[in-house]
Amino acid sequence: APYYFEVGSIYLKKGEFRTADFFLKYAYAAGFNKPVVAFYLGTILIRKEKFFEALSYLQEAYYSDIEDLKPAAEFYLGTAY
Repeated sequence: APYYFEVGSIYLKKGEFRTADFFLKYAYAAGFNKPVVAFYLGTILIRKEKFFEALSYLQEAYYSDIEDLKPAAEFYLGTAY
């Protein structure tokens, strides 16, 4: 799962969202780094204008224990609403 997370992150940074989505969903299903992966998946869905689908991922990121993730997750939650 760490490999899929890293590869998905690279594709996300390159703007290749379909490929990033594939790798990140695998990492998410495996339970690897779930709050960060959820945030990334939520931002991909925002870019696709799938706001309702993005909410659950972004809420998971926001309510995680990772304090540094909360401001960005809150911003995207505001976009989704």
